[in-house]
Amino acid sequence: MSVDYHDFIVPGLDVLIGDPSILSPEKEDKKRAEIFYIPENYIYRVIDFYHEQSGRGDSCRELTRRFGVILEAMQEDSDEPFALDNGTIVEFVQTDNFRFTMGLDYKSSKSHAIAAAKLVSEKVDKNYLAIMTGSDQLSTLAALYRIDVAHINPEVYTGRRKVKLPMECASLWFNGKKITPEEWEDFFPKQTALHPNEFVEFIFDDFSGRDYGWSCIGRFDAEENALIHLKNTSFKNPSFRAIRPRTASQAMLLEALLTPPQEIPIVIVSGVFGTGKTFLSTAAGYYGVVESGEYERIFVCPRDGSLGKEIGFVPGDSVEKTMVKAKPIADNMREILRLTIPPEKLKDKGSIKNAASCRDCLDRHVGDILNDYFEYESIIYMGGRSISNSFIILDEFQDTERYQARALLSRIGDGSKIIVSGDPTQITNPHLNRTSNGLSYSASRLAGKPEAMIITLEESEIVRSPAALAIANYLK
Repeated sequence: MSVDYHDFIVPGLDVLIGDPSILSPEKEDKKRAEIFYIPENYIYRVIDFYHEQSGRGDSCRELTRRFGVILEAMQEDSDEPFALDNGTIVEFVQTDNFRFTMGLDYKSSKSHAIAAAKLVSEKVDKNYLAIMTGSDQLSTLAALYRIDVAHINPEVYTGRRKVKLPMECASLWFNGKKITPEEWEDFFPKQTALHPNEFVEFIFDDFSGRDYGWSCIGRFDAEENALIHLKNTSFKNPSFRAIRPRTASQAMLLEALLTPPQEIPIVIVSGVFGTGKTFLSTAAGYYGVVESGEYERIFVCPRDGSLGKEIGFVPGDSVEKTMVKAKPIADNMREILRLTIPPEKLKDKGSIKNAASCRDCLDRHVGDILNDYFEYESIIYMGGRSISNSFIILDEFQDTERYQARALLSRIGDGSKIIVSGDPTQITNPHLNRTSNGLSYSASRLAGKPEAMIITLEESEIVRSPAALAIANYLK
């Protein structure tokens, strides 16, 4: 049976390659185990990938450097175990003398993980030992050999929580009352402390039938040091009144998107298809450029390759190639114009008499806006850039690798807001999993930081269509 924490862990090589920072944690980072037991075979396997020009190669070069630091320190002070900055002990396990039974391949890192766990279990209580992995293959092998499996990251920060609001406190909250940390502790003694920019959705027993709208959602503001009411759940321009949140998560997302970049420059939104991530991001960017003038442009960087690699064989120059990958933005922009432009303004001097003519007119509007207010850049050309006074959209971030995520997020300049979005259930990169991808990595590292808002949109909040919701429910 898997549990969240074990005293002794053998990390799978997939975990170390997916996130080498596991072996170089910050001092205040939570310990994942008392001792990491690492098969010595990993050192040779990592060196095999050292010259590979890929995200895996970058991670393996970082791992090789980290292994070197640990081994040098252990040689200098061989009497003392090596401890990471957060106190976790690191020990290497020699598996050469292990008897690899039928089904275990000496050349496989997964087999060496099993071997290391079997050897370690001879000197520690097996009930406190586990293999940490995101690989189904290694998990299956561990189950076959009756070895527990530890979750890579059991505490996924969603940026939101639901809390039952006592009726005696409800009147205070709905009359504009802020909740301080001290009051939060008094009102909700079983709840943990709030993180900066964390959202709280209040639920309570009320049979009045009253619709409280989004006033039942609060956000913990670090500057005010209190849980406050949402301020930005709608656009100020009346022409945008048709674009409004349809779910609680969309209200939270609009709050994040419309908050000025000086207060919240980073927004990370995770959710399945059809929950409105790209639509609301595009609408907020368009509003910020055309209506409020808060930004000079909308900067779109679609996922079309790896940082520093070739863009591929798609015909055209770099902009035309990138535009092919930016079609979701154009699709959403079309729907935004359909909702915000009065029907009579879509007509060419009143001559439109059929749907095809109206569509052509709308196409011209979309094309003009995309040319005038949007800038597109391939991910492969983003190195070294500084993007200021822009609303930056980085979509499909679940397929970026950890080093790419860091490089892309660091492009943000003064006056810019960066929106990172993706669906961790739709990863196509074979070297990534639900926790090692750039979206999850960024969210876990920026969780609870005052500069970032993190929102998770749930599957039950799909708004694209009833058919999309049915697909989410039945095609799993």
